[in-house]
Amino acid sequence: MNTHQRKQAIGVFLAILFILAIVSIFYTVFWSVKLSEITLSEFFYHIAQFMGLTGFLFISLLIISGDFARLFDSVFGIDRIIKTQRKFAIFTYFIVFSHPLFIILSDNSVVKYLIPQFSELPFAAATISLYIFAGIMFSSLLYKRVSYKVWQYLHVLTYVLFFFILYHSLNVGTHVDNLIIKIIYYTLIILVIMGIVYRTNYKLNTSQCLWEELGLSPRYLVKYSYSSEELRGIITSGVAQLSNYLEIANETLSPKEIRKMTEGLLEKLEKV
Repeated sequence: MNTHQRKQAIGVFLAILFILAIVSIFYTVFWSVKLSEITLSEFFYHIAQFMGLTGFLFISLLIISGDFARLFDSVFGIDRIIKTQRKFAIFTYFIVFSHPLFIILSDNSVVKYLIPQFSELPFAAATISLYIFAGIMFSSLLYKRVSYKVWQYLHVLTYVLFFFILYHSLNVGTHVDNLIIKIIYYTLIILVIMGIVYRTNYKLNTSQCLWEELGLSPRYLVKYSYSSEELRGIITSGVAQLSNYLEIANETLSPKEIRKMTEGLLEKLEKV
């Protein structure tokens, strides 16, 4: 099997799993519903359940695909993965916000679901999750203006988002005892935890390699004190290497942008 065939096989396999998960959620929510016997409010509530479960699935997939992006780089290419994530995130946005919308339509109550009610923690977690998701989505639209440090905090926030939604769903979800939903939940939890471990390990290993290639391994930084002239020489020699480590800065930065950022640092060092 050549590279192209392997890529197609993996893509088809992932697509089948994705469709199977959506169909399973739809079946779980609507299989016992008799449209001729339910009210409009009940119909809206069932749609809200479907949107909630699907939204949780989609958010989880965004987190997982982001964490394992470097693993699948050799298969799909990191640029294609990032572009697909951005498009999928827009679709996820509408799915996620459809959940509270249909809940409100079914209950005719707005304040209850848009303002955190800390007397009912599962619902408060859902409301907070909604605002966290909105903040992350808004920040993604301004990704070129967001610093690397802020991006790191935002990425950690996605894990908070995941576990807040999980807490909400496990405590008030109607279908959490369903075998199909349990399988989906357990699978997502395991993959998210594996993603956290993989991404953290990847970041640490890559950071260490970068420091050592620049001659700035932490053990040397502790032992030696570099002069400004030495620092300029070290950083100058490492400008080209920085372009090969986009994940250290920001996965959305181009080598040209990283070079510009490094040259700005050199200008500051000239004044030291």
